[in-house]
Amino acid sequence: MYMDLTDMISGGTEEQQIPEQKLTKEEYAAKKQQEREEVWAEVDSQAQGVFQDGEKLKGFLDFMAECNTQRTPNLLLIYGQHPDFKVVRSYERWREEHRSVKAGEHGITYMISTEYEKDGEMRRGYTIGKGFDISQMSGKPLEERPQRSLTELVGVVLKDQSVRVQIEDNLPDKVQTQYNPRYRTIYIRNGMSEVT
Repeated sequence: MYMDLTDMISGGTEEQQIPEQKLTKEEYAAKKQQEREEVWAEVDSQAQGVFQDGEKLKGFLDFMAECNTQRTPNLLLIYGQHPDFKVVRSYERWREEHRSVKAGEHGITYMISTEYEKDGEMRRGYTIGKGFDISQMSGKPLEERPQRSLTELVGVVLKDQSVRVQIEDNLPDKVQTQYNPRYRTIYIRNGMSEVT
């Protein structure tokens, strides 16, 4: 009598998976650069859509009012992927708050702030990673945050250094805001009402 060991050995008769090839430093840098370019293309696309007309801009500002504080590019990424997400953070950040991802949940593309040292000086940058919403986490509830005014929200957008905002009185008729992805600049007609 022969004993069949295939079910007792890890992997059984399945072929062994070949470990993934490690990338050279140059290949890794090129891959990361392509990833960043794809994310910025998505940010530009979302910005063009949001700043297309007053109603879409109002929808985005309403979304911003409900979200935790984020840089504008991240807000555009979140809005484009999951407009129902309100409190998005990296996995590491949630872990620091003793929260864990619920089974079956997947993160969204997200710019994660980083600090690094270069030439003896601390600098800030970002890496592309996955962000998770509070609804995807288990743990104690977060504290309620106060609602922010429209003026406050516009101020947040104006302070963002990755997207320039410029007052422009020569916009086409009935256009209150316009986004130019080439220059990553939002042009805004001065003096428009909060309803616009």
